[in-house]
Amino acid sequence: MNESPPVIVKLHPSVEEYEEAENNFLRAVGNCVNAWAFVDRRMFQLFKLALKSSALAAATIYYKDKSISGRHNITSSMLKLYLSKEEFDQEWMPIGKKIDDLIPTRNVIVHCPVRRIGTSDGKKAIYIYEIYPEPNEMMLEPTRKPKGMRGQHGLGESDLKQHAEAVVEVEAQLTQLLSKLVGDVRQRIHDRRK
Repeated sequence: MNESPPVIVKLHPSVEEYEEAENNFLRAVGNCVNAWAFVDRRMFQLFKLALKSSALAAATIYYKDKSISGRHNITSSMLKLYLSKEEFDQEWMPIGKKIDDLIPTRNVIVHCPVRRIGTSDGKKAIYIYEIYPEPNEMMLEPTRKPKGMRGQHGLGESDLKQHAEAVVEVEAQLTQLLSKLVGDVRQRIHDRRK
């Protein structure tokens, strides 16, 4: 009978045993946060354009609200005034909906704790990292999972990578919209000079 020796999963492993998994996970968290910083920047640029003001005036208003949801709402409100109804509905709303859909997961990533779970792959101990709902908050509604958890008990590295990719895609769409609108403004200025 060839039995392999049992795998020991330590409660407090040495750094060498978990460092690679931890670095990969934290890199994925950092990529999400960085991608959202660029979405925030693009929303500010759209807000400034729609406000038709200086960067200082726009920043004074836009950055007063510290929440990404608040900044998204004020950007959406300004674009509703700036764009035609057709442009707003067809060009902004699909992007705005994606942002609305992604914000709850972003909030989980930046506001909830990380846990390390020790398990085995059958040959050696492995350590898995996840972001999970704040236990003290969950006491208020124990059966409810936060919307940003996407129906799961925790967000792992692959979830974070998918989220970062989706946010990068939204940032590209915001950049494209901004380029189009800036081009429209330049064209109007050019037409006036004729």
